[in-house]
Amino acid sequence: MDKPNPTLFLAVIRADQILQQPAALQPYRCDKTPDLYGDPRLVVLPETSEEVAKILQLCQAHRFPIRIRGGGSGVAGGAVPSANEIVLSTERLHQIIAVSAENKTLHAQAGVITAEVMQAAQQVGLAFAQDIGSSQWSTIGGNVAVASGSPQSFYYQNTAHFVQNLRVALPNGDLFWTGNHVDKNASGYALTPLFCGSEGSLGIITEVVIRLVTPKPFQAVGVWKFRHWQEALESVRQLRLQTVASPTSIEWLDEPALTILRKFPETAQPPFLQDTETQAMVWVSWATDTAVYLPEIAHQWEQKHLLPPQNRLFYSDEQLPKAWALPMGMGKVLQQYGAFRDVDICVPFQHLGQIYEGIQAICQKIGIGFTGFGHVGNANLHVHLLQENLPSDAWQVRQKEAAESIYRLVIEKGGVISGEHGIGRLQVSYVKWQLSPEQLFWMQQLKKLFDPTGILPSILGSA
Repeated sequence: MDKPNPTLFLAVIRADQILQQPAALQPYRCDKTPDLYGDPRLVVLPETSEEVAKILQLCQAHRFPIRIRGGGSGVAGGAVPSANEIVLSTERLHQIIAVSAENKTLHAQAGVITAEVMQAAQQVGLAFAQDIGSSQWSTIGGNVAVASGSPQSFYYQNTAHFVQNLRVALPNGDLFWTGNHVDKNASGYALTPLFCGSEGSLGIITEVVIRLVTPKPFQAVGVWKFRHWQEALESVRQLRLQTVASPTSIEWLDEPALTILRKFPETAQPPFLQDTETQAMVWVSWATDTAVYLPEIAHQWEQKHLLPPQNRLFYSDEQLPKAWALPMGMGKVLQQYGAFRDVDICVPFQHLGQIYEGIQAICQKIGIGFTGFGHVGNANLHVHLLQENLPSDAWQVRQKEAAESIYRLVIEKGGVISGEHGIGRLQVSYVKWQLSPEQLFWMQQLKKLFDPTGILPSILGSA
C-alpha cells in the first residue's frame, strides 16, 4: 500500500479541492460520535460524479484507503478516518439537479443537506417522507448510505424505501445508475437497495433520485404521560394495531430521558414534564384530509388504547414544532449532557418490553447510566449509555461491557445492532455476532466483487 501523495490527485481535481494542512484537516477528524477521532492523510473535495469516479480509480491503483464523509452527523463513527486514510467529502456535491412535481421525484447530488431536500419538495407541494433530527446538517447521500429513519418511519418506512435510483462510483472507476427513474421495475436484479445501507463499503453514492409524497393537509400530535413504562408500551402495542387514521409516528421518552430534560430548563417543556412520578411520555402524530376529525380521533384512541385523557396535551397543525421540541431535541441535549455511547437497536416489537427490562438490569449490574428513547412504534430504541460522573477509565470499560451485553440480548431475541444509524467504526466488531455464516459469506463475496483491493471501509469486520 502506497503512502498518499497529494500531487497525484492534481491529475483529476484542482489544487483547491485538496486539503492537507493540519488546520484544514481538523474538522474532518471526527463526526458526532463522542470520544472518537482520526488522523486523515488528506481530504479531497470532488464536485462532480465523474471526479468521484476518477479519485476512486486513482486510489485503487495506488491502494490508498479512503473514508467517505457526508455531513459528519453520524454517531457510529462512520466518517471518522483511520490513520492515513484519505477522506472523500461530498460537501461540494451540493446541487439539486431537478424536482419533478409530475413524477413526484427529486434528483440531487449526494452532498445536498437534507433540510434543503425537504424545502425543495415543499416548494412544489410535495414532501420528503422523513423528518430526520439531523436534517440541518446531514446529507441526503449520507441518509441513503446508512438507510436512516425518523419518527415518520413508523408510517413511511425508512429512507431507503423512497430511493428510486442511485448513481454510484466504484473503486475501478466505473460510474453507473443502479436502476431507472421509474416507480416500478421488475427487470433484472435490484441493485439500488444493495447500496442503501452499505455505508460506502461497496461504492460511493454520488447522486440520488428520491420519491416524494403528497402531504396530508391536516396534522396533529397528542402527547401522553404514564406512571409506568409498561403501561406506555402496552398503549403503543395497541396503537400499532390501529387501522382507522393510522398514526404517522409513535415516539417515547423514558424516565431517565425526562430526568435529563428537567436539567435543561431552556428546552420547550410541557407543564406535566415537571411531574417527577412520570416514567414515560408517548408522542403520537397523525394526519388526515379533514381537520374536524382530529380531536375525535384522539378521543377514540384514548378509549380504545389505554391512553389516559387527563394526561394528554393536544397540539394542532400550527403547534407541531412546539409539540416535537422535546423528542426531536433529545439528541442535542445529550450532546450537551456529556459523553455517551449510542446503541441503536431494533427488535421484534413483541420482545421490546423484555429488552428494555433487560437493558435496565444490565446497566444496573455494570453500574452505568442509560436512557432508551426514540422510535418506540418501530421498536427502534436509541439506547444512550451515559458517562455522567464515571472516571474516564471506568467509563471506557463499562460502556463497552454494557454495549456488548445489550447486543447479545438483542441478537438473542432476533433483533439487530443498528436500526438506522449504521455500523460505522463503533459497531463493526459486532456485526458477525448478528449474521449467520451464510449471510456473512455472501456479504463478503459482494464486498470482494465491488471492492477487490479493499480501499473502501468495511462494515463486516476483519476477514
